[in-house]
Amino acid sequence: MDNKTADIYSRFRHENWEKMDMSQRLNALQELENISAAQNHSTPQKITAKELEGANYGYFDGKEIVVNKHILENSMMVKNVVNEETGETEQMCRMVADANIQMMDTIFHEDYHSFQEQAVSGAIPAETLKSMGITEQTLHNWQSNNSVLNYVDPEVDGCLYRIQGLEQSAFAAGESRTQEAFRYLNETFGEDPNFGTYLTSINNGSYAKNLNAAQLKYGDPNIQNTLQGKMNERYYLENVQYSNKVSAQNVEKVLDTSMMEALKSHKEETGTSNSGGLGHSNYGGFGANGVSPGLGNRMSVGNHNGSVGSASSGAAGGKGHAGGYVGTNGFSGGMTGGHGGNSTGGHGESSSGMHGGSGQSGGME
Repeated sequence: MDNKTADIYSRFRHENWEKMDMSQRLNALQELENISAAQNHSTPQKITAKELEGANYGYFDGKEIVVNKHILENSMMVKNVVNEETGETEQMCRMVADANIQMMDTIFHEDYHSFQEQAVSGAIPAETLKSMGITEQTLHNWQSNNSVLNYVDPEVDGCLYRIQGLEQSAFAAGESRTQEAFRYLNETFGEDPNFGTYLTSINNGSYAKNLNAAQLKYGDPNIQNTLQGKMNERYYLENVQYSNKVSAQNVEKVLDTSMMEALKSHKEETGTSNSGGLGHSNYGGFGANGVSPGLGNRMSVGNHNGSVGSASSGAAGGKGHAGGYVGTNGFSGGMTGGHGGNSTGGHGESSSGMHGGSGQSGGME
C-alpha cells in the first residue's frame, strides 16, 4: 500500500474521524473515491452530502455520489414521521455507532456502481475489463438488471434486491475493500473500536442470508438464476427455460411492481411520463427506454447496530437497502424490513420498512 492511500485510509480510524468536521470528512470521502475509481480504472465521481431520510447511507445517480449528511456530520439516521395520535410530525433519530467505517463502505459500494455503469456503456476498454475478470455475460446481466424493467426496489422485495446481480457485486466490493483497509489499519494502529459493530452489520445483511430467505419465500433453490433469467428475458426478449415456473411468475410480478414504482416516482418528481431519457431523477442513470433505477442507494436491511426487532418474513439485514423506521412514538425494530415482511416492536408497526434511495429509493445502493 502506498503512503497516500495509507494516509487517506487512516482518516477513517475512529479517533481521527471524530476530530474532523464535516467538510474535512467530505474531503476524505472524495479522496477515497479518487483512489477507488483509479483502482477500478474508471472516472471518479463528485461526492456531495444531502439530508437523506432514514436508513439511507447514500446513492449514485449517474452523475454524482451522494452521502447522507446526517450520518456524515452527526453519525445519526433521521426520519420524520407523523404521530398518529396528534397528527404532528416528529423527528426520530438513531445513532450509527460505526459511521466512520460505514462511510468508507458506502464510497467503495457506490463507486463500484459507477464502475458498472461505465463498464456497460463501453467507457472502460474491453481488455481492461477482461483483466479484471469481468466477462461478457456479466456485462450482459448488469445491462439487463440496470433497467426500469428489472431493477428490484428494496421496498418491493428486500431479499431479491440484495441478491440481484448489480447489488451482489457492489456489496461484495464495498465490504471486501473496507475489510481490507481496516485489516491494515487494525494491524498498524490497533483494533478500531467500531470494527466489531461493522462486522456484525454486514453479517446480518449478508448475501447468503438474503439468498436463503429468498429461496424459502419463493420455494426455489435456484432463485438467483430465475431472477437473472427473467431479467434477461424481459430486457433482451430471450426465451429462457425455468425449472420452477411458479417462482418465475412470482418474480415477474415483483419486477412489474418495481417498474411501476419507478415510473410513478419519476412522474411525481418531473410531471412527465416515460418518453425518453430521464437524466437525473429518483431513478437516474442508463437503462432500457431511457430509464434506469440508477446506481445508488446503500441502505439498511433488517437489524442494524443492535437495534431491537426483526423482519418477521424478510431476510436479516445489516446494511443494504430496505430498512425502515417503524412506530410513531419511537424506534420499533430499528431498521428492519427485509423483503417487505412485517416488522414490529416499540409502539408501532410497519409492513414494508423504510423507503430510501437513489434519489431516495431506487438505484443500485
